[in-house]
Amino acid sequence: FSGDFNPIHVDEEFAKMVGLGGTIAHGAIGMAYIMKMLHAEFGEKFYEMGRFIIKFISPMRPGFELRTFGEVKEISDDTIYLSIGIEKIDDASKLIVGEAWIGKGAHSSDG
Repeated sequence: FSGDFNPIHVDEEFAKMVGLGGTIAHGAIGMAYIMKMLHAEFGEKFYEMGRFIIKFISPMRPGFELRTFGEVKEISDDTIYLSIGIEKIDDASKLIVGEAWIGKGAHSSDG
């Protein structure tokens, strides 16, 4: 998927040995979930008119049930600003947090 063959993603014992407590998901998987959420809301125009930045807070692990989230924080004359991320469903702990900004013409209801 990502071309990252680091054993922390596939070798449980190695990941434990280096202090991770077990295997963790590739960061690209989290980014893909966020992109899917933004694409669902803003469509193809997001790729032309949108940007996002994220910070990895805690690793995603096999078996986690996850939820992406996005909340509008501000709307200016030409831009929508959002708080975005991924959290665990069972305890709402944040795994990834970030911000996105999208030109207002990108919203799916704007055509």
